[in-house]
Amino acid sequence: MIRGRTALRCVLPASALIAAGCASSMSALDCADADWRALGEADGRAGELISAFEDRAKSCESHKVQPDPIAYQLGRVDGLAELCTPDGGFAAGAAGLEYKGVCPKPAEPAFLAKFHTGHQLFELTQARDTAVADLEKATKALDRHYYNLRVARNRVENPNLSPGDRELARQDVDYHQREISRIEYDLPTLNADIESARMALDAFQESLAEKSDKTGPN
Repeated sequence: MIRGRTALRCVLPASALIAAGCASSMSALDCADADWRALGEADGRAGELISAFEDRAKSCESHKVQPDPIAYQLGRVDGLAELCTPDGGFAAGAAGLEYKGVCPKPAEPAFLAKFHTGHQLFELTQARDTAVADLEKATKALDRHYYNLRVARNRVENPNLSPGDRELARQDVDYHQREISRIEYDLPTLNADIESARMALDAFQESLAEKSDKTGPN
């Protein structure tokens, strides 16, 4: 569940606009080459709290490099200004981020309205991707069991196999046959899950396009 005052943390690889703020630990080389205003802007666009600067500063101080809090704060203000818009809210939600409450009060309602819409798109996309991944996983498992079944059957037919090893091979045959039957039984459901998830995503995207056509650009 999304809450208006929870963390705006990175849940998955996001767009370059937002993902830059996901890592606040810095190497010695990062610190030596740091553009603190650019870092602040990136963290602002990512909706990071000021604690992101503290983490960066701690890393750099451990490398004997002094941070620039003024430049960072100037950049962070610019980044937040870019984030805390309806478009920024939609991008953050669609990237799978959670909100920390970093936007100014006057800008927050419009930001959150689009953020929730973007997050709906994220969840529907994730559902589609998960359904596709589940089918791919099942298909790979099915191929693997068919291969292992052939291997086990060849072992059963090996005249040089001991009685004990032959019995183990027969057990392998039974096991792989059961797994093949189980997976093949599940395939129609997995395909139906993909179709359902795709339809839901397509319908939502169409509704967004219709709203955009009616309202025009923000």
